[in-house]
Amino acid sequence: MATVGELTASYENFLVPVLAPRAGVCAVCKTSVLPGYDTCYQCKEHRRALSGTADVVAPVALSVKGGQWAHELSSYKNSPSASARGSLGLRIGAVLWRWLDASPRTLVTRPAHGSRATTGSS
Repeated sequence: MATVGELTASYENFLVPVLAPRAGVCAVCKTSVLPGYDTCYQCKEHRRALSGTADVVAPVALSVKGGQWAHELSSYKNSPSASARGSLGLRIGAVLWRWLDASPRTLVTRPAHGSRATTGSS
């Protein structure tokens, strides 16, 4: 069985770090926003349309449209091959494992009732 480091080594050269909180960064999902806005369009619309949506998220890496990480996530979700989905799920899970291991302990506390982890899609 491969180690977490071995499963994630191929991702190290293309994962895009999450933007630090500041003006021009969505207060919820940490993507870039236009000047004068505190949330991106998707987060604003989710808050407007849905009750109980996340007001804070902890992204692992930005998934740039057309980029390798976006391709990996899309393939994991949409591949017709169960074997490919299983392999990608293991590798993506290992990335999450490494991120959780490196994250402040305040992010790894017991979740509130009804909390869940998801892979985002835009």
